[in-house]
Amino acid sequence: MTVLHIVNPQEASWIPPCPFFAVTGLKCPGCGTLRGIHNLLHLRFRAAWELNPLMVVSIPLILALLAFPRLRRNVVLGWSLLAVTLFYWVLRNLL
Repeated sequence: MTVLHIVNPQEASWIPPCPFFAVTGLKCPGCGTLRGIHNLLHLRFRAAWELNPLMVVSIPLILALLAFPRLRRNVVLGWSLLAVTLFYWVLRNLL
């Protein structure tokens, strides 16, 4: 996190671009996550949202999964997360 706070991923030449985007020209569900986290660490919430809204809304869920390990075994939650991610992936490339 310290590195992402200091280094802007958009300006760092040593951070590789998304391989999926490089090959297809389409955004994957994770595209913009590093730049979004960099913006969140600098309290630029709108910029983070514009880069990857799924990442922004996923942070509380990820924290909950870390805090409550029993949630990780919930099959319905797992399939729901997969469905939301796939829906987001298709939607972000159509809009």
